[in-house]
Amino acid sequence: TIAAGHSISTWHWDFGDSNTGNSPNPIHTYSSPGNYVVCLIISSILNGQVCRDSICRDIIIPPTPGDRCDVVSLSPSFHYNGNGNTFSFTDQTTINSNFNLLSWSWDFGDGNTSNSQHPVHTYSSLGNYIVCLIVSGGNAIVVCNDTICKNIKVPYQPNDTCKGNIIKNGQFEQGAILGDMGAPGASAFWSRWTWSPQVINSDFCKDSISIQMWGNQAVGEGILQAVNIQQGGIYQLSFCGKRLNTPYPNAQARFRAHVSPITYLDYDICVAGNCDEIFLSPVLSGNWVSYISSPWIATQNYDLLTISVWNNYNTLDKAFTSWLRIDDICIERIGTVGTNDILIPITARLYPNPTNGNSILEFNKPLSESAIIKVFDITGSFILQTIAIVGELRLNLSLDQIEPGLYFVRVQNNNKVYWNGKLVKE
Repeated sequence: TIAAGHSISTWHWDFGDSNTGNSPNPIHTYSSPGNYVVCLIISSILNGQVCRDSICRDIIIPPTPGDRCDVVSLSPSFHYNGNGNTFSFTDQTTINSNFNLLSWSWDFGDGNTSNSQHPVHTYSSLGNYIVCLIVSGGNAIVVCNDTICKNIKVPYQPNDTCKGNIIKNGQFEQGAILGDMGAPGASAFWSRWTWSPQVINSDFCKDSISIQMWGNQAVGEGILQAVNIQQGGIYQLSFCGKRLNTPYPNAQARFRAHVSPITYLDYDICVAGNCDEIFLSPVLSGNWVSYISSPWIATQNYDLLTISVWNNYNTLDKAFTSWLRIDDICIERIGTVGTNDILIPITARLYPNPTNGNSILEFNKPLSESAIIKVFDITGSFILQTIAIVGELRLNLSLDQIEPGLYFVRVQNNNKVYWNGKLVKE
């Protein structure tokens, strides 16, 4: 507004994205979402003098909601069978009936590849291999890619219930020497982590060897193995275990992924970025029982696995320990949450977790870019999404309408993934 008898002579707009304008009522299109400070400087001439004033306001341009690939519903999957070193792979990918599968790119993990939909491949050497399939699907307007990887064991073992085990010698039989590990007990590919776990043959699940350990929350025996756990992979763990009937029989088996090197204190401390918990078992039965974890997502690469004992006592007093025996360790990669994502790690947390209703997603610092928060179930099916704007520090995830279970939460912007996490709805 301006006093009667006077008029505005010039307008100068700064739209906050390095563009300007001089019209009284301009129209401006922003090239990308974000927070912008828009300023208007006006001038008027009064008695030969130029008078100026200004005003600035914040405006928010939200990202375009949704992802075009969501409607394609591309869900990669494959099955494999084998005869010795020769494996046949069958693509079982699904896609929205309005779109088509376009191409297949196989990486057999030994340097060989294929573009067939259902390839056959023969391995020249025995071992464990990571087989990945990248599938492309869509139409003339939109093309989407997604990836799934599985671990396979060569030669093919049709009666092995853990065909894709990333663990070597999960039955502890290979290279087994009875006694305390390292003095002189041994089991191929396994090492003593803390104290002196024992290699025994007096009690076992399905074979002739098992590992015996004691511990509580602060002190105890542990074993470790070098592993190849890849960022974005979804893994599932199973093992056979039992507790011993001691004065403190509430033994639980704890499985953790680490970035080497690790220290003794990691027995009870797991620092984000260097350690993540794959599975803390229920209190073990007094008899041999097979246990299986919920799917676990690797938010970064890990190169070590530790197994230790946990109970209700947080004390360095070894008198307050529980005993367990473990056998048949299996960790399989059952899928992936990534497509062609460029991972940009940030720190975030979900609370409460588990939750019976809503949960808060909180970042360690305000977002520098807008992001889309997506929630998936364990099959990879999209459940819900919401938008976080630039500067967002925390936001509410409304989970009232979803079924109880385990869910994966992804924070992303276009093809960049900031953070992956998991959430339990009770």
